[in-house]
Amino acid sequence: MKTAFEKNWTTIQRCVGKGNYQGCGKTLLLSADDIFICTFPPNAQEEEKALLYTFRCPNCGVFTHISQWHLPKMVRRRVMQKYLSRTAGNNEAV
Repeated sequence: MKTAFEKNWTTIQRCVGKGNYQGCGKTLLLSADDIFICTFPPNAQEEEKALLYTFRCPNCGVFTHISQWHLPKMVRRRVMQKYLSRTAGNNEAV
């Protein structure tokens, strides 16, 4: 169950992309539901992967990473819980 803070929390982020892809530059209003964790590199062993807080731009589809320090602890915890429940019992890369 979401707290009132989690329901109302938003952040403004710019689509900049990472790696080989450039974002469209659009400024987006995101909620905790828009943020998820992806792993890098995707084909590495579990203990070698970095967990990255990420959003996908609805305009261009490019992924942009957000520093964990730009997210409140409650939001990081909720996003991590979603990631763990999604990967529970699944050894494949996400």
